Amino acid sequence: MILLLLSCQAEKEEVLGGPFVLYEDAEEFELDLEELEARLQRGLSELRFQSSAPFIERYQEAMMQMSGSCPTWYNGQDGPYWSDECVSDSGMQFSGVGTHVELNGVVDPDENILSGHQVYGLGELTYPNGDVLRLSGFTSLIEGVNRDGHQIFSQFHESGFELSTATEELTVAELSQWAMATEAGGRVLYSDGVILSEEGAIALEGLMVANSEIGTACPGEYGGGLSYFNEEHGWLDVRFDGPTNDNFAAESDACDGCGLLFVRGIPQGEICLDPTEQLLWEERPF
Repeated sequence: MILLLLSCQAEKEEVLGGPFVLYEDAEEFELDLEELEARLQRGLSELRFQSSAPFIERYQEAMMQMSGSCPTWYNGQDGPYWSDECVSDSGMQFSGVGTHVELNGVVDPDENILSGHQVYGLGELTYPNGDVLRLSGFTSLIEGVNRDGHQIFSQFHESGFELSTATEELTVAELSQWAMATEAGGRVLYSDGVILSEEGAIALEGLMVANSEIGTACPGEYGGGLSYFNEEHGWLDVRFDGPTNDNFAAESDACDGCGLLFVRGIPQGEICLDPTEQLLWEERPF
Protein backbone atom coordinates (compact mmCIF):
# COMPACT_ATOMS: atom_id res chain seq x y z
CA MET A 1 0.00 0.00 0.00
CA ILE A 2 1.30 3.45 -0.88
CA LEU A 3 1.40 5.43 2.36
CA LEU A 4 2.12 8.80 0.76
CA LEU A 5 1.77 9.87 -2.86
CA LEU A 6 3.89 12.50 -4.49
CA SER A 7 1.52 15.37 -3.87
CA CYS A 8 2.55 17.15 -0.71
CA GLN A 9 0.25 20.09 -1.33
CA ALA A 10 -2.47 19.18 1.14
CA GLU A 11 -4.01 22.26 2.61
CA LYS A 12 -2.76 23.12 6.07
CA GLU A 13 -4.01 25.47 8.71
CA GLU A 14 -3.02 28.99 7.86
CA VAL A 15 -0.13 30.12 10.04
CA LEU A 16 0.71 33.50 8.60
CA GLY A 17 -2.39 34.23 6.53
CA GLY A 18 -5.40 36.36 7.38
CA PRO A 19 -5.44 39.81 8.96
CA PHE A 20 -2.61 40.49 11.36
CA VAL A 21 -3.49 41.45 14.92
CA LEU A 22 -2.53 45.01 15.74
CA TYR A 23 -1.60 45.36 19.38
CA GLU A 24 -2.86 48.37 21.33
CA ASP A 25 0.69 49.24 22.24
CA ALA A 26 1.77 49.21 18.59
CA GLU A 27 5.14 50.82 18.10
CA GLU A 28 8.05 50.96 15.75
CA PHE A 29 10.59 48.25 16.52
CA GLU A 30 14.30 48.78 16.18
CA LEU A 31 15.48 46.09 13.80
CA ASP A 32 18.67 45.74 11.83
CA LEU A 33 17.08 44.70 8.53
CA GLU A 34 20.40 44.06 6.83
CA GLU A 35 21.45 41.67 9.59
CA LEU A 36 18.05 39.96 9.47
CA GLU A 37 18.31 39.57 5.68
CA ALA A 38 21.77 38.02 6.06
CA ARG A 39 20.56 35.58 8.71
CA LEU A 40 17.57 34.49 6.65
CA GLN A 41 19.68 34.14 3.51
CA ARG A 42 22.11 31.89 5.38
CA GLY A 43 19.31 29.94 7.03
CA LEU A 44 17.45 29.33 3.77
CA SER A 45 20.67 28.12 2.16
CA GLU A 46 19.98 24.90 4.11
CA LEU A 47 16.48 24.52 2.64
CA ARG A 48 17.40 21.71 0.23
CA PHE A 49 19.63 19.86 2.67
CA GLN A 50 17.08 18.74 5.29
CA SER A 51 16.78 15.39 3.56
CA SER A 52 14.99 12.18 4.53
CA ALA A 53 17.75 10.17 2.81
CA PRO A 54 20.08 9.58 5.81
CA PHE A 55 17.23 8.24 7.94
CA ILE A 56 15.93 5.93 5.22
CA GLU A 57 19.42 4.65 4.39
CA ARG A 58 20.23 3.87 8.01
CA TYR A 59 16.85 2.18 8.50
CA GLN A 60 17.58 -0.07 5.53
CA GLU A 61 21.02 -0.80 6.96
CA ALA A 62 19.41 -1.92 10.22
CA MET A 63 17.02 -4.24 8.38
CA MET A 64 20.01 -5.95 6.77
CA GLN A 65 21.17 -6.97 10.26
CA MET A 66 18.08 -8.91 11.30
CA SER A 67 18.53 -12.49 12.45
CA GLY A 68 16.15 -15.33 13.31
CA SER A 69 13.12 -13.89 15.07
CA CYS A 70 14.78 -10.58 15.90
CA PRO A 71 12.80 -8.53 15.26
CA THR A 72 9.45 -10.30 15.24
CA TRP A 73 7.31 -9.58 12.18
CA TYR A 74 3.54 -9.29 11.93
CA ASN A 75 1.05 -8.90 9.10
CA GLY A 76 -1.02 -5.74 9.37
CA GLN A 77 -3.73 -4.14 7.27
CA ASP A 78 -1.13 -2.07 5.41
CA GLY A 79 1.41 -4.87 5.09
CA PRO A 80 4.14 -6.47 7.20
CA TYR A 81 5.71 -4.62 10.13
CA TRP A 82 8.06 -5.49 12.97
CA SER A 83 7.50 -4.90 16.67
CA ASP A 84 10.04 -6.03 19.24
CA GLU A 85 12.67 -5.37 21.91
CA CYS A 86 15.61 -7.55 20.92
CA VAL A 87 19.26 -7.80 19.87
CA SER A 88 20.18 -9.62 16.65
CA ASP A 89 23.19 -11.89 16.17
CA SER A 90 25.17 -8.95 14.74
CA GLY A 91 24.51 -6.84 17.83
CA MET A 92 21.82 -4.69 16.20
CA GLN A 93 19.28 -3.56 18.81
CA PHE A 94 15.63 -3.18 17.79
CA SER A 95 13.29 -1.30 20.10
CA GLY A 96 9.82 -0.26 18.98
CA VAL A 97 7.86 -0.79 15.78
CA GLY A 98 8.58 -0.13 12.12
CA THR A 99 7.82 -0.83 8.49
CA HIS A 100 9.23 0.06 5.08
CA VAL A 101 7.59 0.38 1.68
CA GLU A 102 9.61 0.51 -1.55
CA LEU A 103 7.98 2.01 -4.63
CA ASN A 104 9.28 0.90 -8.01
CA GLY A 105 7.48 2.42 -10.98
CA VAL A 106 4.13 2.66 -9.20
CA VAL A 107 1.46 4.65 -11.07
CA ASP A 108 -0.66 6.81 -8.77
CA PRO A 109 -4.20 8.16 -9.46
CA ASP A 110 -2.71 11.30 -11.08
CA GLU A 111 -0.74 9.14 -13.54
CA ASN A 112 2.59 9.96 -11.90
CA ILE A 113 5.13 7.12 -12.15
CA LEU A 114 6.81 6.95 -8.76
CA SER A 115 9.82 5.25 -7.21
CA GLY A 116 11.34 5.65 -3.79
CA HIS A 117 11.07 4.69 -0.15
CA GLN A 118 8.71 5.28 2.76
CA VAL A 119 9.50 4.39 6.34
CA TYR A 120 7.27 4.42 9.39
CA GLY A 121 8.61 3.76 12.86
CA LEU A 122 8.42 4.59 16.55
CA GLY A 123 11.34 3.74 18.79
CA GLU A 124 15.08 3.35 18.48
CA LEU A 125 17.55 1.35 16.42
CA THR A 126 20.98 1.02 18.01
CA TYR A 127 23.80 -0.17 15.74
CA PRO A 128 26.73 -2.36 16.81
CA ASN A 129 29.08 0.65 16.57
CA GLY A 130 26.90 2.70 18.95
CA ASP A 131 25.06 4.84 16.39
CA VAL A 132 21.41 5.44 17.25
CA LEU A 133 18.50 6.11 14.88
CA ARG A 134 15.41 7.47 16.62
CA LEU A 135 12.16 6.94 14.72
CA SER A 136 9.29 9.35 15.30
CA GLY A 137 6.64 8.57 12.72
CA PHE A 138 6.74 8.81 8.95
CA THR A 139 9.43 9.77 6.46
CA SER A 140 9.55 9.38 2.68
CA LEU A 141 11.71 10.20 -0.32
CA ILE A 142 10.14 9.76 -3.77
CA GLU A 143 10.91 10.75 -7.33
CA GLY A 144 9.42 9.99 -10.70
CA VAL A 145 7.88 11.34 -13.88
CA ASN A 146 4.48 13.00 -14.25
CA ARG A 147 2.11 12.49 -17.17
CA ASP A 148 3.68 15.47 -18.99
CA GLY A 149 7.10 13.81 -18.85
CA HIS A 150 8.57 16.19 -16.26
CA GLN A 151 10.79 15.00 -13.41
CA ILE A 152 9.06 15.23 -10.05
CA PHE A 153 10.44 14.89 -6.52
CA SER A 154 8.89 14.70 -3.08
CA GLN A 155 9.99 14.25 0.49
CA PHE A 156 8.30 14.39 3.87
CA HIS A 157 9.37 13.73 7.42
CA GLU A 158 7.73 14.18 10.75
CA SER A 159 9.45 16.03 13.57
CA GLY A 160 11.75 14.10 15.87
CA PHE A 161 13.77 11.84 13.59
CA GLU A 162 17.31 11.82 14.96
CA LEU A 163 20.55 10.15 13.96
CA SER A 164 23.35 10.16 16.53
CA THR A 165 26.83 9.03 15.53
CA ALA A 166 30.31 9.56 16.92
CA THR A 167 30.78 12.52 14.59
CA GLU A 168 27.35 14.11 14.13
CA GLU A 169 23.88 14.73 15.54
CA LEU A 170 21.30 14.97 12.76
CA THR A 171 17.81 16.16 13.68
CA VAL A 172 14.89 17.26 11.51
CA ALA A 173 11.60 19.02 12.13
CA GLU A 174 8.37 18.38 10.24
CA LEU A 175 8.88 19.31 6.61
CA SER A 176 7.08 18.66 3.33
CA GLN A 177 8.73 19.48 -0.01
CA TRP A 178 8.10 18.86 -3.67
CA ALA A 179 9.95 19.93 -6.79
CA MET A 180 9.71 19.64 -10.56
CA ALA A 181 12.18 19.97 -13.43
CA THR A 182 11.40 20.14 -17.15
CA GLU A 183 13.59 19.31 -20.14
CA ALA A 184 13.42 22.98 -21.13
CA GLY A 185 15.18 23.99 -17.90
CA GLY A 186 12.10 24.87 -15.89
CA ARG A 187 12.36 24.33 -12.15
CA VAL A 188 10.18 24.87 -9.10
CA LEU A 189 10.65 24.05 -5.41
CA TYR A 190 7.90 24.16 -2.76
CA SER A 191 8.45 23.85 0.99
CA ASP A 192 6.08 23.81 3.94
CA GLY A 193 7.03 23.13 7.55
CA VAL A 194 10.15 23.95 9.55
CA ILE A 195 13.86 23.85 8.81
CA LEU A 196 16.44 23.76 11.60
CA SER A 197 19.33 25.91 10.42
CA GLU A 198 22.43 27.24 12.11
CA GLU A 199 20.62 30.58 12.24
CA GLY A 200 17.73 29.01 14.17
CA ALA A 201 14.35 27.54 13.26
CA ILE A 202 12.58 28.97 10.23
CA ALA A 203 8.88 28.16 9.78
CA LEU A 204 7.80 28.00 6.14
CA GLU A 205 4.28 28.51 4.85
CA GLY A 206 4.01 27.44 1.23
CA LEU A 207 7.43 28.91 0.42
CA MET A 208 7.92 28.57 -3.33
CA VAL A 209 10.58 29.52 -5.82
CA ALA A 210 10.41 29.01 -9.61
CA ASN A 211 12.20 30.19 -12.73
CA SER A 212 10.78 31.83 -15.82
CA GLU A 213 11.34 28.68 -17.92
CA ILE A 214 8.59 26.95 -15.98
CA GLY A 215 6.07 29.74 -16.43
CA THR A 216 6.23 32.26 -13.60
CA ALA A 217 6.57 35.98 -14.24
CA CYS A 218 8.28 36.44 -10.87
CA PRO A 219 11.41 34.27 -10.82
CA GLY A 220 13.40 36.63 -8.61
CA GLU A 221 11.25 36.42 -5.48
CA TYR A 222 9.96 33.76 -3.15
CA GLY A 223 6.25 33.14 -2.95
CA GLY A 224 4.36 32.36 0.25
CA GLY A 225 5.77 33.30 3.62
CA LEU A 226 8.06 32.46 6.51
CA SER A 227 8.45 33.16 10.21
CA TYR A 228 11.70 33.53 12.11
CA PHE A 229 12.06 33.71 15.88
CA ASN A 230 14.01 36.64 17.28
CA GLU A 231 14.74 36.57 21.02
CA GLU A 232 14.18 40.31 21.39
CA HIS A 233 11.02 40.72 19.33
CA GLY A 234 9.54 37.21 19.10
CA TRP A 235 8.25 35.87 15.78
CA LEU A 236 9.08 37.93 12.70
CA ASP A 237 6.78 37.23 9.72
CA VAL A 238 7.68 37.87 6.08
CA ARG A 239 5.16 37.71 3.22
CA PHE A 240 6.46 37.48 -0.35
CA ASP A 241 4.90 38.31 -3.73
CA GLY A 242 6.32 35.51 -5.86
CA PRO A 243 4.65 32.37 -7.24
CA THR A 244 2.23 30.32 -5.16
CA ASN A 245 -0.02 27.33 -5.84
CA ASP A 246 -2.95 29.71 -6.25
CA ASN A 247 -1.12 32.31 -8.33
CA PHE A 248 1.82 30.66 -10.05
CA ALA A 249 2.25 33.34 -12.72
CA ALA A 250 2.59 36.04 -10.04
CA GLU A 251 2.28 38.89 -12.53
CA SER A 252 2.53 41.92 -10.30
CA ASP A 253 4.42 45.19 -9.97
CA ALA A 254 5.15 44.07 -6.40
CA CYS A 255 7.57 41.42 -7.72
CA ASP A 256 10.84 43.07 -6.73
CA GLY A 257 12.66 40.36 -4.79
CA CYS A 258 11.49 41.75 -1.46
CA GLY A 259 8.86 40.63 1.02
CA LEU A 260 7.07 42.70 3.65
CA LEU A 261 8.22 42.20 7.25
CA PHE A 262 5.72 42.18 10.11
CA VAL A 263 6.42 42.19 13.83
CA ARG A 264 3.34 41.50 15.95
CA GLY A 265 1.26 42.40 12.94
CA ILE A 266 2.99 45.74 12.41
CA PRO A 267 4.73 46.37 9.05
CA GLN A 268 8.42 47.04 9.61
CA GLY A 269 9.85 47.42 6.13
CA GLU A 270 11.09 45.05 3.44
CA ILE A 271 13.24 41.94 3.52
CA CYS A 272 15.02 41.22 0.24
CA LEU A 273 16.28 37.68 -0.37
CA ASP A 274 17.81 35.98 -3.39
CA PRO A 275 16.11 32.60 -4.10
CA THR A 276 18.35 31.67 -7.04
CA GLU A 277 20.43 29.04 -5.22
CA GLN A 278 17.35 26.95 -4.44
CA LEU A 279 17.05 25.92 -8.10
CA LEU A 280 20.71 25.05 -8.72
CA TRP A 281 20.46 21.31 -8.11
CA GLU A 282 21.97 18.86 -10.58
CA GLU A 283 20.29 15.44 -10.35
CA ARG A 284 17.98 15.85 -7.32
CA PRO A 285 16.85 18.83 -5.24
CA PHE A 286 17.10 17.06 -1.86
